[in-house]
Amino acid sequence: DNNTLAMSLGLPYFTKFMLIAAYLASYNPTSSDKRLFVKHHGKERKSNRVKKQPQLSRQLKPPDSFSFDRLLAIFYAIIDNKVGLTTSLLAQVSTLVQLKLLTQDNDDCLSTTYKCIIGLDFVKAISR
Repeated sequence: DNNTLAMSLGLPYFTKFMLIAAYLASYNPTSSDKRLFVKHHGKERKSNRVKKQPQLSRQLKPPDSFSFDRLLAIFYAIIDNKVGLTTSLLAQVSTLVQLKLLTQDNDDCLSTTYKCIIGLDFVKAISR
């Protein structure tokens, strides 16, 4: 049960937000970041484009990889408190990888990418 697992982990406050940011980075396309996470992203334009065919739900697709920079950008966009980049924030990502909530795609520290392998139910459970 996701609720039980989420509660048993006892994740710290900022780690929960880091995990939520990772989920958002994995299941939302990069092209939607500005629209979703920037407060004043400019005026929306209406277009007369042909409607696209319905796509599979993002939840049914496998998670996408994301960079550490993108993770931090989303984290700072969703967090209310102004928190600086500290070593504890960096360590939290490593902890999430060790807990197998995130996977690390490569070992090159300059271009490491991650994937969030938890589901929406787990995110809902930790956000309570």
